[in-house]
Amino acid sequence: MYDAEAIVIGGGHNGLICAAYLAKAGVTTILVEARDSVGGCASTVADMGARFNICACDHSLIRAMPLIDELNLSSHGLDYLEPEATYVNAFHENSGSWVFIMTLIKRWMGYQSHILPKSQTTNDI
Repeated sequence: MYDAEAIVIGGGHNGLICAAYLAKAGVTTILVEARDSVGGCASTVADMGARFNICACDHSLIRAMPLIDELNLSSHGLDYLEPEATYVNAFHENSGSWVFIMTLIKRWMGYQSHILPKSQTTNDI
C-alpha cells in the first residue's frame, strides 16, 4: 500500500505538470497512468523508422508558460531546437516518400539526422 497526500490520475502532460508542482511543494504525490508510458500529447512514438511527437502543436503553448523554468525542465533534458523554417510538412505514403517544404532544408535535415530514416536524401526546393 502507498501512503500519499495527493493522487494524480493520468500521466499526460497536464497530469505530469500537476504532479511535479505538488511534489515541488512538498506534497507526497502518486501519479497513476493506464498506459504503459506517460506523456499523453507530449509522447514520442516510433514509426516508419523515425520518431514523432504525437501532438507537437501544444509545444507553442507550453513554451509560453513559466513551468519550463519553474520545474527546471532543461536539467531533465528538455531542449527545443529552433529550425529556421517557414513551413514544415512531413508525411509518408505507401511509396515511402517524405516531403519537407521549408527554408534551409539541408541544415534542418542535418539537425534531424538522428531521427530520420537513413534512406532519406535532401533536395533544395
